Amino acid sequence: MTKIETHGSGALRIRPGPKVSLASLRQALIQGGLEPVMDWRSKEIYLPAAVLGMACSALEGIDLDVSESLAVTKKELLRQEASLTEGKRLIEYLSRPGKANDALAAFPEIDRLDQHQVEAVAVAIQPSISGFCLFDEQGLGKTVSALYAFHLLRQTEAIETMFVVCPKNMVLEWERDAERFFPGKYACKAILGSISTKRRLLEEDADILYHQFRNPDTIILALERAIRVQAKRRPPGG
Repeated sequence: MTKIETHGSGALRIRPGPKVSLASLRQALIQGGLEPVMDWRSKEIYLPAAVLGMACSALEGIDLDVSESLAVTKKELLRQEASLTEGKRLIEYLSRPGKANDALAAFPEIDRLDQHQVEAVAVAIQPSISGFCLFDEQGLGKTVSALYAFHLLRQTEAIETMFVVCPKNMVLEWERDAERFFPGKYACKAILGSISTKRRLLEEDADILYHQFRNPDTIILALERAIRVQAKRRPPGG
């Protein structure tokens, strides 16, 4: 059997079985969208550990012996890849003319958005899409799109708080935009100052928190706060 095992802390090593050629494995991996590193002398192939699921998919039909330490990782990565595939399909669907507007038909507020922002918001609020990144050019309203996505998710009670990590010169701009588009609706708080001040601010009630991305300690504190909020909201036995 073709063996897949860990190699170091972040790599995979693939060793072909007796009836499988190294060249055929290489070709299958390339066709699967991967870039294998070959060691023809030792008859081994190396890949980043993060592409384990893709490697297994590319080698479908070949008897594989995945090391025990990778078995759980393989299942999780395959699940993530299935989720990613579904997310891509949904993004493509919502990019078709009129589909994003149909998805947000229950929210009349979207009339204030440009069409590209409507599509961004429609994608951002989908529960089946995780890790969504918006790469619009400067000035096209990424801040506004994010604020409206938060607003719609709050209306459906899908989330409670938004934590924004941004450059220092954008912290107050986020706060101003929130008040401009949703005057008096959300309590916004800029998390600035010493660590003790930031800790105190994070303990106070707020709907939207803003912080510059230079200090990871505050991000950890914010995550701790979010976990506590979620625990309080979770029903007994949940």
